Amino acid sequence: MRYYSIMTKQAGQVQLLKNGFSYPAFFFTYFWALYHKLWLPWLVAFSLQCVVPIIMAHYFPVISKSLTFGLFSVLMAFAVRSYFGFFGNAILRHKAELDGYTLKIGFNSCAKQ
Repeated sequence: MRYYSIMTKQAGQVQLLKNGFSYPAFFFTYFWALYHKLWLPWLVAFSLQCVVPIIMAHYFPVISKSLTFGLFSVLMAFAVRSYFGFFGNAILRHKAELDGYTLKIGFNSCAKQ
């Protein structure tokens, strides 16, 4: 069963947003964020996953040569992807609210396939 929210704007524009986990945001995090024009979340995710390990490697060269650094990088990547997977649709809903949309109704779809 899938849950959706219908967002409307004063000009009669309507957006249908899915609630719950976002698989595209989990698997294609950066492309998904750029496609939806989520510049700040993209920048934060990019910084956490790419820039922080580079800074750690520069300031802590002993750690960067160990297995701990690789494990840290993998865990950071998984944490960023999980965050976008679980909260990606909520971020889109918040962006729609900032663009002037209001929540009209939430509903679930239980169509059998």
